Amino acid sequence: MRLFLLTSFLVAAAPGAVAQYSEPILLPGDTASLPSAGAQDYAEIAAGGPGFLVVWEDARAGLSGTVDPGGVPNPTDIYAARLDAAGRLLDASPIAVTRRSFAQGQPKVAWNGSNWLVVWRDYALTQFYYTQGVYAARVSPAGEVLDPAPILIDNDEYVDEQPWDVAGDGGGWAVIWQDIGSSGGWTLSGCQVDAAGAVFNKKVILSFAIGSSSAWNVRMAWGGDRYLLVWEQWVASNDIKGKLLDAALNPIGSTFSMTTNVWNQDRPTVTSNGTDFYVAWSDEQLSGQVFGTPVLNNGTVVMPDGANLTPGIFVLYPNPAAAWDGQHWVVLWENWGLYASQVNAAGTPAGAPIPMVSGGPTVTNPCADGAPGGVVAVWTDWRNTTDNFGDSRDLFAGGLTAAGQVGPQECITVNAPAQVQPDIAGDKDGYLAVFLSLSTGSARVLGQRLDFFGRPLDPQPLVIASGTQAVRSPAVAWNGSLYLVVWEEQASSGYPPAVKGRRMLPDGTFLDAAPLDLLPGNTPAAAAIGDSFLVVSSHEAINHYRLIKGVRVQGSTGAVLDATPLDLSNSYAVAPDVAAFADRWIVLCQRHVSHDSPYSSIDAVFVPLAGAPGAFFLACDSGATDRAPALAVEGARAFFAWGDGGDVRGRFLQSGGALLGPPEGQLLTIALNEQFDPGVAWSGTQYLAGWTDWRRQGNPVEPGIGDAYSTRVRPDGTVLDPFGLEFAADPAGSEGDFRAAGARGSFVAIATAMREETPFGSYRILARSLGPQLAQTELRRGQPATFSVHGAEPADTAFFLYSLSGTGSGPVVARLGDLRLNLLPPVTVIGQAIVAPSGSASLTVTVPPGAPLAGVYTQAALLRGPGGSNSGKSDTLAAQLLP
Repeated sequence: MRLFLLTSFLVAAAPGAVAQYSEPILLPGDTASLPSAGAQDYAEIAAGGPGFLVVWEDARAGLSGTVDPGGVPNPTDIYAARLDAAGRLLDASPIAVTRRSFAQGQPKVAWNGSNWLVVWRDYALTQFYYTQGVYAARVSPAGEVLDPAPILIDNDEYVDEQPWDVAGDGGGWAVIWQDIGSSGGWTLSGCQVDAAGAVFNKKVILSFAIGSSSAWNVRMAWGGDRYLLVWEQWVASNDIKGKLLDAALNPIGSTFSMTTNVWNQDRPTVTSNGTDFYVAWSDEQLSGQVFGTPVLNNGTVVMPDGANLTPGIFVLYPNPAAAWDGQHWVVLWENWGLYASQVNAAGTPAGAPIPMVSGGPTVTNPCADGAPGGVVAVWTDWRNTTDNFGDSRDLFAGGLTAAGQVGPQECITVNAPAQVQPDIAGDKDGYLAVFLSLSTGSARVLGQRLDFFGRPLDPQPLVIASGTQAVRSPAVAWNGSLYLVVWEEQASSGYPPAVKGRRMLPDGTFLDAAPLDLLPGNTPAAAAIGDSFLVVSSHEAINHYRLIKGVRVQGSTGAVLDATPLDLSNSYAVAPDVAAFADRWIVLCQRHVSHDSPYSSIDAVFVPLAGAPGAFFLACDSGATDRAPALAVEGARAFFAWGDGGDVRGRFLQSGGALLGPPEGQLLTIALNEQFDPGVAWSGTQYLAGWTDWRRQGNPVEPGIGDAYSTRVRPDGTVLDPFGLEFAADPAGSEGDFRAAGARGSFVAIATAMREETPFGSYRILARSLGPQLAQTELRRGQPATFSVHGAEPADTAFFLYSLSGTGSGPVVARLGDLRLNLLPPVTVIGQAIVAPSGSASLTVTVPPGAPLAGVYTQAALLRGPGGSNSGKSDTLAAQLLP
């Protein structure tokens, strides 16, 4: 019997029905713990809690291009990780201490007996610009950031404060920084921070006259009842100075010198054994060595000018770091590798320097702290960086016992690989998303098959290519039978980049055991006409002379059909994209008059199936900075979008070459601040254009942190979502790199999204679908039930269907253009309704009193197009029929 009795149907929108994406899905797999991509550097360490907390400056946010660096080469944030007492990593992914806009750097850390305080350099907006200051946050022994809104230590609008150090006194902390006093001269300022994070007792500790040398590279340690400050200062030469302060930061005695000779000394470091202190520094009297001396609690310098800790070893910048291991003062220093000198309590070296890392990797910027029985060192390490590709470097940690034994060492900046640079292609039977998976020194092109609704089909992504970080810029095209994935790759530094490719069937079977060699160049793109793909790239054969090149590739064999790549632009051309009409390709690019001109236009060229390109022509020119075109085709017309000085614009292009609308195009969003890097798709009924969006930063002076937004565009050019349809806008992270594909009135879109939770700790690929959505009321015996579909095309015929067998790969319906349903047979029609101009339709039925109390699975099918050729569907719903 039929489960439902038809009572009425409505051609009307449900209240508040608007287009919205499905729930976001993170693509699964690719979660092995590997050295973090991006640069991790300038570490500091403090003992406490379960062992130690390491903090550092981290550039992973810059991997996706969605974050504005704010005038510095890379956007940096402050991250941390806990180590146990032996220096082994406790956290599966790093702790994000702060990820605000601008660039955070120069972190310092100290323990107060209960929590750590992390201090760093940061920026804040002013009325007209921004200013640099000192900020902080507490971190608990469990790794929780206790101050997600950072503590303001000091940030005067007219002074750029420089954080120097922090030390704990067992109850609170003292923070010191460089400042400018009321007289205009440099000062060394300080404050206290109590256990609750409150700042108090802010004061000037040292003042320097205008024109005189200030304290530089200031470090601080707590010695049980007082602090010792040490710094370098130019007098007749660069000397190491010191000053004692009581617990309230009041001076004890006068400033004193640890060095008085005519040579330069710099980069001091200081530690304490709980009562007395030890100071070490880099000394230039013999090209570069490390010297050090104990300093007693009363300020007595035990060995003026210090003892030489590196006799016969000369290092230009050894960057010493000092710690106390319970028996010795231990000083670490870099010399390509990492070395340690143990010093007895009287200041005499206890033996020859101990190699901790030697024979290969470059080590920089060591730091150390002690625990009973030894010290733990952390350093920047380049061993995983391959062939100078990328700006990746890691932090390693290792222990040294008081007996001089070097302990195990490991990379402590690890997490799941970063996933960036996505692309997607496919049709009504599914899609292939491709992306770059990055860890230090390694990059892989991965692919994840998705169903019609963007749901992953594979528990682990398919490995398409792997190598060093010279593998990048993947793209994918679909010809109705197979995918062609392309990417750029360099054999090693100094070699020109080349575009590789690999063909794959929809079931994940590769047709090429090894990648195909296609053409030279960077940033490839591809599109197909039947069995022929056109692959394009930007190639710089001569310095500062860059052209768009292309080759045709036969899909069935993988053969390259053009012995010499086609010239598809004038110089200087970058960022190509390509799409296919029925008998020709259209190639767009961003073209500059010269390599050093910031102004650019969008140029175009048609390439017929036979391969001889037509004349180059101007597709749009706003007279400014037209960037990064993206396009999609509907029959005999294409729609393309591009970035233009902070806006995203679009324009139509006929297959015969006619351009529609004004040369500068039409605005696709009226959102504030900047939008850029668009992606475009066609679903068979409308276009979807998406982009990276910096609207979150309302002040244009503030560097942007990306979100991903989009808009639907009708074939008549109507922009349906001028304020933008939110794809991903997590206030705690950054998103962007929007790309999409569509079929049968629905889209699947993907983007990069920063995910801090374990095991990720980096960018991951997020997928969502946009299309017709089914809603229904409660299903109860003998009661009316209403089924509604939203986001459909006006005048569609909506069929509401049900099954008692479940969901999965259902029957293919010829009347719906061979569309496959997602209900398992038998499938029954509940009823039908015509979709209103609002895009919605509803159907009300009565559930028979004797209907079985079973699970009911429903779906809407939407009949449209000649012979149903463009029919679509909603996702399924599941409900329990109630008595």
